[in-house]
Amino acid sequence: MNADFIGMTALWGVVLVIAYSFLTILRHNIAQAGRLHQDHMGIAIGERFPLDDYPALKSRQSSDTPLPSEGTVVLMTNFYCDACKRLYEVLDTMQRQFPRYRFVIFMTGAPAEAVKEQLGLHIPVASVDDFSRFRMSAVPSGFFVSADGLVRAKGIVNTEEHVKTLIAKGAWKLAA
Repeated sequence: MNADFIGMTALWGVVLVIAYSFLTILRHNIAQAGRLHQDHMGIAIGERFPLDDYPALKSRQSSDTPLPSEGTVVLMTNFYCDACKRLYEVLDTMQRQFPRYRFVIFMTGAPAEAVKEQLGLHIPVASVDDFSRFRMSAVPSGFFVSADGLVRAKGIVNTEEHVKTLIAKGAWKLAA
């Protein structure tokens, strides 16, 4: 065997290993599509979420607007979290996009009313000391809570797309 044949064989071997690695990563990413990270954390799917313990979250945008009844998107945030700040920017738009669902925020780091004013939020915000009651430690994270108060979906929600995935997963589990 000459050196050129050995070199070409080795090169094709490297190409095949790289192609196999690429396809494995691609298959893994496709399998993960529609899945939120850290969806194993927090109050378990099917358990009751303690929304009723927070009367401040029952507010409406206006007195003639009924509260949506198909479910609630609960977001866990921290006032000083940069990813959370990017999420605040799209929440009012998302509330208009998904009028069948109520959006609420549980926030650490600052008083709720001051935060609503400073950030210009029009959705209910409740201040909490920490998220241990919800068994969630990462922010921003979210829960989709059905109208009957049960957790239907959960996970890390860093972007508008993640919130849409949370809603889609929660609504799908309601229909199932």
